Amino acid sequence: MHTVPSSAQSTASVAPDPGERRLLLAVDAPSLLHRNHHARAHTDMRDRHGRPAWALHGMLRQILEAIDLFAPDALIFGLDDRVTSQRERFYPSYKAGRAAKDATLVDQLDRAGALLDAMGFLTLTPPGLEADDVNASAAAWAVAHDWRCVLITSDRDSFAHISEHTEVLRLINGGISASPLLNPRRLKALYGVEAHHYLDFAALRGDASDNLPGVPGIGEKTAPLLLSQMGSMQAVWADIDHCGGANLVATLDSYCEEHGLRRVGATLLKRLSAPGARERYHFNLAIMSGRTDLDLGLTPDVPGSRGLLPLDHDRVARVVDFLGVGSTTALALRVLTEPPAAAPAHAPAPPAGQERIVVAGVCVRDERGHLLVVRKATSRLFQLPGGKLEPGESPLAAGIRETREEVGLELTDVRELGRFEAPAANEPGAIVESTIYTASSTDTPVAAAEIAEARWIDPAAAEVPLAPLLELHVLPALLADVSR
Repeated sequence: MHTVPSSAQSTASVAPDPGERRLLLAVDAPSLLHRNHHARAHTDMRDRHGRPAWALHGMLRQILEAIDLFAPDALIFGLDDRVTSQRERFYPSYKAGRAAKDATLVDQLDRAGALLDAMGFLTLTPPGLEADDVNASAAAWAVAHDWRCVLITSDRDSFAHISEHTEVLRLINGGISASPLLNPRRLKALYGVEAHHYLDFAALRGDASDNLPGVPGIGEKTAPLLLSQMGSMQAVWADIDHCGGANLVATLDSYCEEHGLRRVGATLLKRLSAPGARERYHFNLAIMSGRTDLDLGLTPDVPGSRGLLPLDHDRVARVVDFLGVGSTTALALRVLTEPPAAAPAHAPAPPAGQERIVVAGVCVRDERGHLLVVRKATSRLFQLPGGKLEPGESPLAAGIRETREEVGLELTDVRELGRFEAPAANEPGAIVESTIYTASSTDTPVAAAEIAEARWIDPAAAEVPLAPLLELHVLPALLADVSR
């Protein structure tokens, strides 16, 4: 499907500092559902009517974690049209190699839009199109309105939309916190291509998951070389048409000579000139290109319009509670019905002389169920890895960052346990307010920064002195959470 630029989507003439741009979060809902279906099917989780709900619940948890992490100014959820497909009409074998979907996944895919709509989210199911097209239009909308955009998906097609405005959170095993956030620099490090070349690269390489063969003989190593040296596929085809490929051969061979590589110019020219090669490239390009002109229905300057937070408290409570997981309902109410964590707080000032310190902490457990605790060099009490939030930082982002800095762990399966407050362990007279997460890690903790000691303890029988917040609030909640 060829991109169709909209006349309304023109770049603003004066661009502010990228750090000051507002943020649009665009979520590929089917992508989250598929991943959570396969990751959580063993739980056989059901909603209050007994219907399969593990994929829906997993999708919702990841959405809440992403909102908590990014604190977006607006968000939209893309859904696939599950009745008709323009791409299948154009290419009946589109995605033909995929296995048939499990009936329980189909059931949850069919219910996802209603769940999100019922909560008050903005969703879009473009007729005959896919969530990928919503992502493409979200990226174009961000450029037109000079916003930032983060696309959340596991689909590589969205890499074509990466730019100075748009990043892609590529979902992998381990969930939101363990997934890479790809920008132009990181994309080039992964694939060796500039972001504006990615669509050409993909069309040359093909995509087996969509049943799209690539141009024979042009793969993930040769395509980046071709694009970086020739500048574009338009230049490649023009040189073949008008110069017999002479410039292509000379340019590629010169590069190979400079870098001590085997010459490949004549070989690539032969492959690109083979019958069907150009047709295959253009065919893939047509299928892979996302629609950039969809009306997203976003009106972020109209208070209370769809796509904005916060959502209605009673509505969120009623819908999420139907899934039957109390901790998820509590998280949803905090994330969706309160001001974003990164937004200015309007709470009353603490009593005179009593400082309130806002922090995040992480409960990391090993295969024995033991809990990782740390002790600062200036204290005798052990506490969780974590620390204070930086300006504009969410509790989730702070917990992940501080754990990495203090003990060198990369976290997976991060979820919120709760929010607690208690007297601060290391600052007399102060109250610490902490958002606590549970997480896993396969790394070995190594004390760093201000941490003097890191050790594993049995949370049911700790043998070291603990900070009040951990001993009086977090451990009881952690043990209760495990026992459910």
